Amino acid sequence: TKSAPPTATAGAEITYTLTVSNTGGLATGLTLTDTLSISATFIRAAGGIVPTARTLTWTTTTLPYQTLFTRTFVVTATAPITLYNRYYGVAAQGGYRVFAPLPIITRVE
Repeated sequence: TKSAPPTATAGAEITYTLTVSNTGGLATGLTLTDTLSISATFIRAAGGIVPTARTLTWTTTTLPYQTLFTRTFVVTATAPITLYNRYYGVAAQGGYRVFAPLPIITRVE
């Protein structure tokens, strides 16, 4: 899942939270990715990672059954605009992939 506030003030920090829930067996080689909105300015991300070509990538070697893998990142927008964060997903060894069905939308006022 992914969450962010539906509205924000121009210049304020906007925190996105991504959570992977493992409801199956042991997941290995997990990769969580998120591509930043073109209108957002990157501030920081969990684990100190930085975007490459506007994409954030977190990895973990294992995610046990019934556990969560949660990461956050912070952006800002300096002018009124609507941010559409469309491209995020998770993949694991064995060909498992899940990508976002809908964008996360934040209206910056």
